[in-house]
Amino acid sequence: VFVSPASAPGMELALRSLPAGTTLDGAADSAVRESLFSHYVDVTGDYEAAARVLGGRRMDDGSGAYAVDPAGRADAWLRVAECYLAADASGHLPEADAAVARAGQVADALPAGSAVLVRYRGAVARVLDLHRKFGDAGARYYELSRAEGVCKEDLLRLLGQAIRCGVLARDGPGKR
Repeated sequence: VFVSPASAPGMELALRSLPAGTTLDGAADSAVRESLFSHYVDVTGDYEAAARVLGGRRMDDGSGAYAVDPAGRADAWLRVAECYLAADASGHLPEADAAVARAGQVADALPAGSAVLVRYRGAVARVLDLHRKFGDAGARYYELSRAEGVCKEDLLRLLGQAIRCGVLARDGPGKR
């Protein structure tokens, strides 16, 4: 689906105007949402609009036009969360938190060590960090730093975040 800057608002309006529960041939609305998402992220840099468009995507388990496997659903919800966090971390924290929670509903079905699962764990750590739950966030950042395949650059960033959260965490039995 081709998206131009002039057609994007009209396409988004058309998607919002669809009656709830409408099934389009071949899940065409999902393809339009993916195209709009890519346009907003790659062309305009409007992360809030990208998150809003993709967050409205219908994703069912099972079979049918809207069937999406657990990894695909988790990936979509993580892209929504990542866009809300990129748009304005503190201003869209409730939306990002909700999207991470939706991804968490299928996280148990993801293969251990998969890229989507690592992204999910990173998003959880970041949301905890933004909620100022520094002890929990620091532990999550540290766990991520120990995952297989973490490059040196990411390792240093994750350990730095874990240390920062450890310093900011409240005193108590959990802070060791």
